[in-house]
Amino acid sequence: MMVSLLSMQVGNSFAQKLTQAMTTPIGAVWVRMAFSGVILLAMAGVRWLARRVMHSTVARDPATPLRSAQDDGVGGRAQVDGVGESSAAGVGEHSWKAWGFAIAYGAALLTMNSMFYEAIARIPVGIVITIEFLGPLTVAILGSRHVQDFIWVALAGLGVVILGITPTHLTLAGVLFSLAAAVCWASYILLGWRVARHWHGVGVLTGTCVSATVLLMPLFLLGGNQHALTPPTLWLGLLVAVTCTVLPYSLELMALKRLPAGLFAIIESLAPAIGALAAWWILHQNLHFGDWIAIACVVAASVGASLTAARKPLPS
Repeated sequence: MMVSLLSMQVGNSFAQKLTQAMTTPIGAVWVRMAFSGVILLAMAGVRWLARRVMHSTVARDPATPLRSAQDDGVGGRAQVDGVGESSAAGVGEHSWKAWGFAIAYGAALLTMNSMFYEAIARIPVGIVITIEFLGPLTVAILGSRHVQDFIWVALAGLGVVILGITPTHLTLAGVLFSLAAAVCWASYILLGWRVARHWHGVGVLTGTCVSATVLLMPLFLLGGNQHALTPPTLWLGLLVAVTCTVLPYSLELMALKRLPAGLFAIIESLAPAIGALAAWWILHQNLHFGDWIAIACVVAASVGASLTAARKPLPS
């Protein structure tokens, strides 16, 4: 989770550079998803080839017994938590439920990224991440039923109010896009927690990136973004794909299988501060003192709310 967090927040600053290089923000989303899809498909191909080689080796050596999933602790768990469970269910209720979670997860991920890129094209990255983080904060608070939750809500509300009165230039569209991204981020956490228990590996993430590349192609072309595909832009898109999608989301899917949503949110609580620091370092985006106070309020509220919910796992 820590590697995922650092990769994502540093990558977000490069994502704004990519957004500025493209004709429209959706163009930047498309480049990111296209590269991510290619990388994830290549990784899937390597895994498939490795399994074929191992199977052939075992088949040629009769002295090597074939182990079932139940004989392998890790493999057995993967069958319980992953694709094996859906496959065993056939086209029954559980299978459709698993597919529903996967499709909803993909839609939340695609919409979250689209809203985020629209937002960072209008207001500073650190502010966008802070507003967007109200989504995970809501997840943490809803996962708990303690009196202290009112304190965390008030502290987060104070942070939002401070953001509204600081001299930093904010646009209404940028704030609204950030709030939309917050809703999608909350959905991503809740859905990802369930997807990680129904599907094994990063297959859902791969399918999401490939589907997003196809679905966003018309918007990409209508925006004239194809003219912005220069070698520097492509290299930047590759960097953003690795740091913002392939590495962090792959790690998060593994983390969500092992962590309650509340504990997941505790680690994510550092995101606004790290994102703002990365934007200051990479993009030279200087925030006012009040902005940093607002970020501190939201981070403190998230940590506090998550601590009260960390030991209460969500129902499956």
